[in-house]
Amino acid sequence: MTGKKPILLMDDVMLELDPEKRKKLTALLPEYDQIFCTFLPGEPYENYMHEGTKIYFLDKGEWHE
Repeated sequence: MTGKKPILLMDDVMLELDPEKRKKLTALLPEYDQIFCTFLPGEPYENYMHEGTKIYFLDKGEWHE
């Protein structure tokens, strides 16, 4: 209605899905300006990166880019 693209927050969503279902889910997402996803250590987040993707890490309560 506003003409603005959404900002998506996907907390632990990818963790619950196998690789094929992850592909299907990402194909269904609307066009967005930003998306925030959480991943556990060892998760293949590199598979979901696009140009301009930024990765942030939390370590012992500290924010790292």
